[in-house]
Amino acid sequence: MNDKTGLYISQSKGIGLMKYAPILIPTLCRADKFRKCIESLKKNKWAKYTSVYVALDYPSNDTHWRGYKEICEYLKQDFTEFAEFNIIKRETNYGSSKNVSEVRDRIFQRFDRYIYTDDDIEFSENFLEYIDKTMELYDDDPNIIAVCGYSYPLQWNVSQDSTVFKTTTGLFMWGTGFWRDKYVPIKKSIEDGVFRREYATYNRRFWRKKLIDVRYLDFLGLGTAEKGLLDCSSDISLSTYMELYNKYAVIPVISKARNHGFDGSGVYCQKVDGFSFDAGNYDYSNQEIDKMDSFNVISDTFCYDTANRKLWEAFDSRKNIKAKILKKELKYFLRKLIGNNNSTHTR
Repeated sequence: MNDKTGLYISQSKGIGLMKYAPILIPTLCRADKFRKCIESLKKNKWAKYTSVYVALDYPSNDTHWRGYKEICEYLKQDFTEFAEFNIIKRETNYGSSKNVSEVRDRIFQRFDRYIYTDDDIEFSENFLEYIDKTMELYDDDPNIIAVCGYSYPLQWNVSQDSTVFKTTTGLFMWGTGFWRDKYVPIKKSIEDGVFRREYATYNRRFWRKKLIDVRYLDFLGLGTAEKGLLDCSSDISLSTYMELYNKYAVIPVISKARNHGFDGSGVYCQKVDGFSFDAGNYDYSNQEIDKMDSFNVISDTFCYDTANRKLWEAFDSRKNIKAKILKKELKYFLRKLIGNNNSTHTR
C-alpha cells in the first residue's frame, strides 16, 4: 500500500498492519505557539505516515490579524515531512467549537480514529509513534476511550519499566487520540443530556464519591454556565464521563506533550503565575517531556488507579475548594429551581 496515505501500512512483522491516526490542529492567531507545535511534530519519525489537518479560523477582532497573517505566511511552505498536510482556511469566523467539529466530522469520513490537539502544545519526537502504537494495542478494549499525550509530572504508581498506564481520573486535550466508534456514542450521550439526568437521579454524596473534588467543581461550573456547556463534549465532560462510568484513558508515564498556553493567550487555559508544584500554579511551559525518538508500549500491570487518583487529586486542586463547591452547588440548584437550567445547548 502507498506509504504516504496515512491509512494502513505494514511497518514490520512485529507490528503488523498498522493504522495511523491523522491529527487535527485548530488555530487562529497564536503564530509562535502554532509554529512550535508543527515544528515539533516534524521531528517525529512517524510524521511521514501522518495526515495533518490545520483548521485556520478567520479573525473576529483586530487583535487577531497580526498573528493570523504570520500563520498564513508560515503555511505557504511545503510540509513534506507529513503524509498529507491539509489546510482548511475559513472565510468567516467559525468560533473554536464549530471550527473543530466540522473538520473532525470530515476526518471521521476517512479515518476510524484521530488525534486532537490545541495549537499551543509542543511534542516529544516519539509522540506520534506512542499514540499510534497505544491506540492499536487498546483498539478492541471498550473501556479505554482515549489515549492522552500529556501526563502530570508525578511519581506514578506503576509497575517497573512500564511506559503507559490507564486512569479514570483525567483526559487532557493536549494531543489525544480518539476512536470514532467509541467517541461518537459518548459525545451523543453527553449532548443528549446524560449528566443532567444522572445528576437528578443520584444524590450529591454519590457524585462527590465518584468524582475528585476538582472534577466535581468543574462539572458544576459547566452546569451553571450560560451557554449550556454541560451538554458539550469537552475535556471536563469527557473526564466526568470516565469517572462516572468507570471508563479509562491511557496516559504515558513520562509526558509526550508540553503546554505553552498558560499565559492567558488561550480560550480556556487560565494565566498561571509562579512555580508552585500544583496544577493551578505549575510552570507547564518548562515541563520535562520524553526525549526519546522511539517508543515501545509497556503496559502497567499494577493498575493502582486508587493510589494514582490520590496523587492526581493532590496535584490538581484549588484553594478553598470545599467552599467553592458549595457555592457552585447553590448556584446550580438555584438555576434549576427558577427554570433556567441551560436550555441552550452548544453543539
